[in-house]
Amino acid sequence: MTGQEQDIEARRAALAAAEQRAAVAEQALARASNEARVLRQRLEGFVVNIPGILWESYFQQSPADSIVDYVSELIEPLSGYTADKWKQPNFWIELVHPEDRPGAIEASTLVLFATDLRSITTCSTLKAGIAYALARRRR
Repeated sequence: MTGQEQDIEARRAALAAAEQRAAVAEQALARASNEARVLRQRLEGFVVNIPGILWESYFQQSPADSIVDYVSELIEPLSGYTADKWKQPNFWIELVHPEDRPGAIEASTLVLFATDLRSITTCSTLKAGIAYALARRRR
């Protein structure tokens, strides 16, 4: 076997090994994707049974300047506002009764909180309720 033929064989062996590693990685990715799907389904099952509004928000400097990333399905029946409306920047704090805003902003700095809030519904009436939120500071 010439030097060139040996080089070709070495490259073929390296390619075969790389293809095998890629296949193993694809299998691991498929398993991880399946596990993520199962966990997402479990979380969704948990969330729909919370008797309140659950949302997740991110903020840079102040919780008053937050971006809502997720809102549970009960948002519209309890507040009259759609999830899309709720996800607009700073919308949630505008709904909190003015006297409750400082406490709501302070509470939202916690990783998880549950608090009684008075909010303004779509028909401009006050509604009292419990809100649950996951708030994380985005780095």
